[in-house]
Amino acid sequence: MTNSLVHLASAGAKKQYLTPLGGQDSGPRANALWGLANLVGGSALARAAAGPGHRWGREVRAFGAGSAAVALWGVVYDRMTRAGE
Repeated sequence: MTNSLVHLASAGAKKQYLTPLGGQDSGPRANALWGLANLVGGSALARAAAGPGHRWGREVRAFGAGSAAVALWGVVYDRMTRAGE
């Protein structure tokens, strides 16, 4: 779900951002589709990983670690490719 944020933000701001759908020149439409696909897929995985009961258990730590890894990758990718310039 974390990966959906940058793609949905890119779509909303009408910016280009890398997606598997259109490469480095992916426009707002491709980013909107990819962002929504990430959000739906992530939600399905979260539901499948959820343990019994009404509160999150250990799986919330895995979600947090995955979110941090995606954020770190975004920073590294941006620095390596100068995508933000």
